[in-house]
Amino acid sequence: MIRILMLVLALTAFAVPVAYAERLTVDGLTEEDAAKLRLQAAQMKSAPPKGDVSDKMAEYAEIGQKYGVALAATAKELGIAADEILNTTVGKIALVLIVWKVMGEELVGILVGIPYMVLGFLAWFYMFRRMCVVASVTREPVGDKWWPKKTVTYHSTDSENTWNTRWVMLLAMVVCVFVPSFIMIFG
Repeated sequence: MIRILMLVLALTAFAVPVAYAERLTVDGLTEEDAAKLRLQAAQMKSAPPKGDVSDKMAEYAEIGQKYGVALAATAKELGIAADEILNTTVGKIALVLIVWKVMGEELVGILVGIPYMVLGFLAWFYMFRRMCVVASVTREPVGDKWWPKKTVTYHSTDSENTWNTRWVMLLAMVVCVFVPSFIMIFG
């Protein structure tokens, strides 16, 4: 069985790059137009990709450079070395402001989104267990023992109503817990 799985994995590993290979068809074009098209395709492949990530990284680098210059100017005005300014209260406040300016929104998303996900999942798990798994819990005293006898009855899995409730609870977890927390963390 493992050999079959390894064979399937190897075949898919080699088949995927071939399936997505880019091909340039020049049927119906003159040789001159085909050459121009091939040259343009080669230039597009060699050009660096333009996108939001590189623009954002350049913006962060520019912000960091500006704040570094501002921090060095502050240290010069105070008459201390630039590396010693972080030991002062002013330097610590400046560092916090720099970090907040560069990464504040991401930090808030992570610091709020992860606890929201964990606490939301725990609350959903408690409600799911109460509504979809355990029907009732009874405790009866047993003679001279300190603890009562606990009897747990569970919902029938044959009931269509129980399954419908479970699907609705799963949908509620995705909509109310995972989607908002992913938006907070990655959004």
